[in-house]
Amino acid sequence: RRDAARVGDGVWVSGSLGAAAAALEQWRCGGPVDAALRERLDRPAPRVALGRALSGVANACIDVSDGLLADLGHVCRASGVGARLDVDALPGAAALQRHFHGDALRALQATGGDDYELCFTLPGAADALALAAGAAAGVDVTRIGTVVAGRGVDVNDRAGRPWQPPRAGHEHFA
Repeated sequence: RRDAARVGDGVWVSGSLGAAAAALEQWRCGGPVDAALRERLDRPAPRVALGRALSGVANACIDVSDGLLADLGHVCRASGVGARLDVDALPGAAALQRHFHGDALRALQATGGDDYELCFTLPGAADALALAAGAAAGVDVTRIGTVVAGRGVDVNDRAGRPWQPPRAGHEHFA
């Protein structure tokens, strides 16, 4: 469900973020497209096993199809909470990190779509449950932030400086 995130929950993601959007960016620029990035765009791996492992454990969950910030924003709105994220904690595939750096990398990870990873919240003291669910499903999970009182998703870098993305993610009907 999207409407059950609670203040104090950890915010987690599965797998890695940004590879599908990076492949699309490379294609749009007319250059060669890294095969590993293209694979993530053309054949995303649905996280069904992780979703099942999180059933009854996670407070809220959504797939990352329109970009992490956009999709987590849906959870925050439905739950009546906000979130604070560390953009430098976002997991990225090695192929992504070979081709993109700095704010370009951050933007792909935070706002790129078509990853179909899961973003979920768990009670703050339940980190071991998240790691166990990931292990049971055979997928890495990473804690990237915290659910807070308020509205919207605030993003900071590792040093605590605010980071502003170029957009939150894919905008339907824009």
